[in-house]
Amino acid sequence: MRYLKIIWTILVSLLFAIVRGERGSFTLVGWQQSLDEDGVLSPIDACADQHVAVSGDKIYVPSLNKLVAEYVAQANTVTHAQLQSPSLRRVALLDIAMVQGGIRPSGGESFLPHFSCPIDLAEGEGLEAYINKPADGAIVATVIAYLADGALTPVVGEIFTVKFTATITSVLTQWANGAITLGQTLPVGRYAIVGGDVSEAGGDLIAFRFVVAGYEWRAGGLCTGDLGAKPSPHQRYGGMGVWAEFDSSAPPTLDILAAAAAAQTVVGYIDLIKVG
Repeated sequence: MRYLKIIWTILVSLLFAIVRGERGSFTLVGWQQSLDEDGVLSPIDACADQHVAVSGDKIYVPSLNKLVAEYVAQANTVTHAQLQSPSLRRVALLDIAMVQGGIRPSGGESFLPHFSCPIDLAEGEGLEAYINKPADGAIVATVIAYLADGALTPVVGEIFTVKFTATITSVLTQWANGAITLGQTLPVGRYAIVGGDVSEAGGDLIAFRFVVAGYEWRAGGLCTGDLGAKPSPHQRYGGMGVWAEFDSSAPPTLDILAAAAAAQTVVGYIDLIKVG
């Protein structure tokens, strides 16, 4: 039995090495601004970010230069959203369909994945998000882009889900980070993150990212609007491949982006495969 466990560990490690080569990595970036109506398509500010270069309304495309999904919070008043960059103009600027109403995600189907057909961007160019809001009243507009180095493909394995909690003070227009508390102690070893979900009762959370010490990228997904809301099946149980790996002695922390500045009481779930 002992030798079977050793062989299984080796096979899992080899599987993940193969998967990494085929799938690549992904990360989330965002734009957010409180704005009133102007009736024209206008850029919104890029969120302050620690892992990509940002200036004004531009996020400079990192080496993960494939666009694989988008999300826009329309607050029931935005009539048009678009991503713009010099390289997109070679064919067409990317219009983003708004598939939910409200200032934050209403459920798991609120974003637009095209994981198997990435759109190429030019590394180092400025990527901008544009919004048209002609209706009365100020809103907080948010756009999220998922950047990868290739198509995202599912990964399979023995997946365990662990609940976690966190209290993080969100700051409008920037990602806020905080520690998470796992609901149970993980056995010593190395783990691959293969999915997750974050929610808050009646809150205004929009998106989340896991931050792993020593790892460059910050993979994540959309928050579910309320406790018990259904998350996207894509962002659970290996649907978007491997997000990152961490050692049990250094669990990830959590980035959140919210539609208001407040102390956010977070409840989350992290999907894991033990790989070492």
